[in-house]
Amino acid sequence: MNKIIQNPKFKYFLLAGLILAGIFSIIYLITLFFDKKESLSMQKDQDAEESISLPDDTIYFTNNEQIFSYNPKTKSINKITDGSGFDLSPDKTKIAYVTGYAEPQGGIFVIDLNTRETTQLYASNEDDRISRVNWSPDGKHLIVDQGTDVIRGKNVIDSASGQKKISFTGVGPVYWLDIDLIVFIYPQDLGDEGRPAGTGDGHGVASINLAGSEKILLKATSTEDYSIVKMNMNKKIVIKKQQVKDYTEWIDNDKPTNSYWLMDREGNLESAGDITEISDQIVTTSELKYRFDIVYDTSVNKNNPDWILYSGVEVTDKDNTRKHRVYLLNLKTKETIQITEGDDPIW
Repeated sequence: MNKIIQNPKFKYFLLAGLILAGIFSIIYLITLFFDKKESLSMQKDQDAEESISLPDDTIYFTNNEQIFSYNPKTKSINKITDGSGFDLSPDKTKIAYVTGYAEPQGGIFVIDLNTRETTQLYASNEDDRISRVNWSPDGKHLIVDQGTDVIRGKNVIDSASGQKKISFTGVGPVYWLDIDLIVFIYPQDLGDEGRPAGTGDGHGVASINLAGSEKILLKATSTEDYSIVKMNMNKKIVIKKQQVKDYTEWIDNDKPTNSYWLMDREGNLESAGDITEISDQIVTTSELKYRFDIVYDTSVNKNNPDWILYSGVEVTDKDNTRKHRVYLLNLKTKETIQITEGDDPIW
């Protein structure tokens, strides 16, 4: 055995073997490094793709007094029923909607999205025209918007029986701050010394509970006005406060300064900091691809807040016509997807 080890040829073979083993080890380590790097790169690409993937939520919208559903994944559109002014129930199993929009023969119906069974809840009359409905967070009640004027009546009805519970008057849309509390804008006649002629009433913020008890939360003044921007997730409302130095400045739309506040159910305010309203974010981001006259009906996806659903009146470059369309916008990637013609999108 010692003779073999001492043989010069054996030493050369041993050295060559060690060198080859070293070379193969280096090749293996290099291969392992690049495989790992490629795997990490693929995972990173996959994670990025997942982060900007379309939401799974079904989108509902109206077009020509009809209600449709849209699947973002398959891009399929299906008609649900005839109607408008609709809202999706909190559990996403039913749609409450209006037929005969703002007409005497109108009424409120509820359709089960699984069985397609339809139930009439409420019938309007000549003095009780309906424009839209809004579910409560627990699905037990509906706010019924009456008429088409800016200042209009609201009824709250039981979503199962259609029985009317309370009535009140407000400006524009209303918001459920909780299952038992509604927040709305109420008009204030401030007279000629509070608002110049032609500039309208002042706007304050009020609440009403299901027992019919109203409470003034924020009052407009000759130099201050309020509007509701959106709901916050922790049962607070984002309020926009407009302010001028002198009441005569209300004539000039560029004079009021805006500040944003979080308001709780008691009317207590805390600064919300700098907020860019959703409509402004949409116009700023989407104008690169689409030119809008109006942006409205904005809705942030609860599961993925980077995605915004909205309606817009798009101005076409060819003949300058205006089309009502539904869009998806990803605030992170700036991607804008035009879905279809329509209004009132929700998910």
